[in-house]
Amino acid sequence: HRPPAPTPPPQSSGKPTVFSDPNVKLPAPPSLPPSLAQRKMVGVLISYSWNPDGEIYPLREGRNFIGRDADCEVCIAMDPTMSGKNSHITYRNNFVVGDMVSMLGTYLGQTPIEEQFLSLPNYSKIRAGSTDFIFIAVNPV
Repeated sequence: HRPPAPTPPPQSSGKPTVFSDPNVKLPAPPSLPPSLAQRKMVGVLISYSWNPDGEIYPLREGRNFIGRDADCEVCIAMDPTMSGKNSHITYRNNFVVGDMVSMLGTYLGQTPIEEQFLSLPNYSKIRAGSTDFIFIAVNPV
């Protein structure tokens, strides 16, 4: 006597299963601040300085401040050696990096940045305060 054949799984309709309760109000998805809402992401900074798993910071068209201040696009509040507005990465037709006259300076590789607008090559290493970053440019569609 053979055991009965297993029942095949039900066929999928191709639509995801959605569970909803009309009594539960879900929060709206987080929205970008107005200053970033119209700015396309054009690059990222990656840092392992404060989190061994790594942290990713998006860079958007225009100027991106790096610093401890909460209004910086790349806010590194946990770095006590970083100035409020330490440095910037700006993208218009190409990427440039500059120091904002910070206390410890900003480094591109091992070289201190002395200019306000220094060309920033892809995969550059940047140091601001005690935080190290790897810069990666993306090609927005």
